[in-house]
Amino acid sequence: MQQSPWLDDFTVDRWLTNYGERALQLVAGVEKQEQMGTGFGQGLTACELDYLVAHEFVQTAEDALWRRSKLGLYLSAEQQQAVAEYLKAHPSQADVAA
Repeated sequence: MQQSPWLDDFTVDRWLTNYGERALQLVAGVEKQEQMGTGFGQGLTACELDYLVAHEFVQTAEDALWRRSKLGLYLSAEQQQAVAEYLKAHPSQADVAA
């Protein structure tokens, strides 16, 4: 993605495979890597998790890491736990509206 030259090739390829044109939504308004938030490993950031919660109905780490991204294959147990804790601290949009 030319508008985000700071993204590594692995992440760009993964995003294009998983999200297609919607990958542009992940970096909308983002000008540098630091704005993507916490990095959990393998290019997964808080920004991507927020997108998954808001647009892909993700509510748990299992949803994000196994059903949506398959990154559970690559992240350590500690990294997976960090994702779970992040998602618990950032409730889904449905939970916020309730």
